[in-house]
Amino acid sequence: MDHWRTDLFEPARRAVIRLFRPDVRILTGGIAFYALFSIFPLIYLTLTLLTIALPPELATQLATPISNFFTQTVEPLTRTEIETIQKMTPAGLSLRAFGAVLLVLITASSGAKAAITGIRMIAGTTARTRFAGFQGVSLLLTGALVFLVWLLGALQLMVTIISQAGGAAMGRFASEIAALADTLWISKAIGGFAVFYVILVLSLRGHIRKGTRAIAAGAAAATVAFIFVTFLFQLYLNYSVLGTLYGALASVILGFIWLSASVMSLLLGAALAAEWSQAWGEEVSE
Repeated sequence: MDHWRTDLFEPARRAVIRLFRPDVRILTGGIAFYALFSIFPLIYLTLTLLTIALPPELATQLATPISNFFTQTVEPLTRTEIETIQKMTPAGLSLRAFGAVLLVLITASSGAKAAITGIRMIAGTTARTRFAGFQGVSLLLTGALVFLVWLLGALQLMVTIISQAGGAAMGRFASEIAALADTLWISKAIGGFAVFYVILVLSLRGHIRKGTRAIAAGAAAATVAFIFVTFLFQLYLNYSVLGTLYGALASVILGFIWLSASVMSLLLGAALAAEWSQAWGEEVSE
């Protein structure tokens, strides 16, 4: 029992205390702000590329899980909307895609810098990072996150196609695995863990001397917290009246609260990784 207390519970208690520092709350709002303005251009860019590269039938089918990834109350793109996008001129599509890429790079890079600063601050590291190194890490994190989001989306779409096609060609077991992986919450858990782990590894690289066990445990804890706050947010959306002005405004406000809570989940994972690294012998370097 003492082993559990010293290695798990006491570090977890100290990690929660770190989250209530005033500077951490300020950073949470900043990271959530940049994340808010980078998510939607990324979704727009992804859906635009899908509609350009694929036939209308397949694009309509694949746009549905992208919409459902955030909330089941979002209406997916219709066949008419996809055909309208495909009929646009190449110049118009290129200009819109370039604008979306520019917005994603600016906002995601700024959000990555804020996230790295917040994670290192809450981890209690005092080692200075050179300007070029910091910019390089932020760009690497931005590129890794964008690539990871697209990779997870591609895997999700592949699983969706397999589960809907049935298991005649690949066997019953593979079909059941695909149907299980196509479950919305499992997809969110896997995607959340992958994103949190990449952020923590790149942000704390060189600040934790050895091993990634504490980082993996912190990412797992952050994923659990993220799934919990996401479940509460979707529970509200399922039972709220979004057709009224009050309901729409409340959903927007609660959406930003959900985004801030998701950022707090990330910072909780960073604090737990720092505390557990000290308890497990993976000390945070000074």
